[in-house]
Amino acid sequence: MLDDVDGIITGIKLHQIDDGTDLDFADMSIPRADFAESNLRGVSFDGANLVGADFAHTDLKSATFQESPDSGNKPALRKARFDGSTCNQTEFQLTNLDGTTFHRASIVDTELWGIDGTNIDFTEASIRKSRLHQSNLDLSIFGGGTIRDSFFTAADLSESDFSDCRIINCDFTDANLSDSRFSGANLDDETEFGSRLLSEYEADKLAEPDCLHQKFDIPSVSDRGFGRETEPITETPPESPFESIPKWPARINHIAGTPFRVWNRHRSRKKVSNTSTDSCDKSLPRQLEALDEATEVYGNLKSAYRDGPYGGKARKYNVRERETERKRRVLSTASIRNSLLKWGMWYGESPGHVLKMVVLMWAVAAIVLFYSGIQTPTETIVFSWQGLFRLDIVDDVLLFSFRRLFTFSNGSYTVSGGSEVLGIGISAIGKILEAMLIFTLGRRAVS
Repeated sequence: MLDDVDGIITGIKLHQIDDGTDLDFADMSIPRADFAESNLRGVSFDGANLVGADFAHTDLKSATFQESPDSGNKPALRKARFDGSTCNQTEFQLTNLDGTTFHRASIVDTELWGIDGTNIDFTEASIRKSRLHQSNLDLSIFGGGTIRDSFFTAADLSESDFSDCRIINCDFTDANLSDSRFSGANLDDETEFGSRLLSEYEADKLAEPDCLHQKFDIPSVSDRGFGRETEPITETPPESPFESIPKWPARINHIAGTPFRVWNRHRSRKKVSNTSTDSCDKSLPRQLEALDEATEVYGNLKSAYRDGPYGGKARKYNVRERETERKRRVLSTASIRNSLLKWGMWYGESPGHVLKMVVLMWAVAAIVLFYSGIQTPTETIVFSWQGLFRLDIVDDVLLFSFRRLFTFSNGSYTVSGGSEVLGIGISAIGKILEAMLIFTLGRRAVS
């Protein structure tokens, strides 16, 4: 009977179907159709016009909503309702799902990749082992739900809401998370957001000259895009071109691009402060916008992880948040302060980093004291190009410099040549390093 239906049928009542195994709605135009509380396992809706259709509390296991192989039409599911439905191995790939609702739906092993899904409502839905990569999911709501073992790789999730959502072992690498919210979210240690957000990466690359990127084959965010802009859209989550940049070309590019980033960010910040509209480089304002986006998202992730048992992830995103703040305010007092915090104790998050600074300052103090001169009970030790190399005095110099840095005893040694001010300065640096180590250990203990 359904095969004979032609034209558009609006609001047809087909709810509470007990067994839809033999049904086929491919290429049909039935907007606002009512399929509520039906068993539609394995049914094809390929190429169908289902705008505003109601699939509430419907079993859609193995149902397909794909491009029709006969007509080439793609199904339209704008503002459709899937509240409380069961979508197990259901195929929605490349479908238009704008404004669709999945309240409390069970979505398992389902294909949602490449969809045009602005403003989808997944409130309190359970999403497991599903693929949502390369999809437009901006303004979507995932609040109060559970997302497990799913992929959001390269998806556009701008202004999406994950508040009070439980997220377990998911992949958000290369996703656009600008203005997304994670307040009250429960994230686990296996969930991946990449080594850094693409908004931070984009800000760095916009401040560097294109010739550097061409020289070292560094990819651009603008060439890749997010969601359905990415090409090609594939069944499996794509590999990240940004995470797979070879280590040494990336490092050389980073070092060579440092003066360009500093200068361009300074110019950009100065232009904004002067509220000038004249610009020879229209990409500069985007640098600050991208850094602000990254700072906000890092702060949200940091807060979410601090509310859980994964202190290591909270420390990671605290560091990244501080880094983007430092980059945003380059050549300012705040930037200088953040730089000192970074190189001194990794923004208060790494006792190991402080210990590296201890070893470095110990070596520097030993060299400085060696040049200045040390008075022992038996002799004066001072560097001379004409003197003979004596391995036995190295221990004396290292011991005295360590004592001067970290203890109150000189061990009967003194700084010779009237350089006691130098010794006091070295002792002051040592006390600062001790305070930094205690601070970082204290933060580690309570985080």
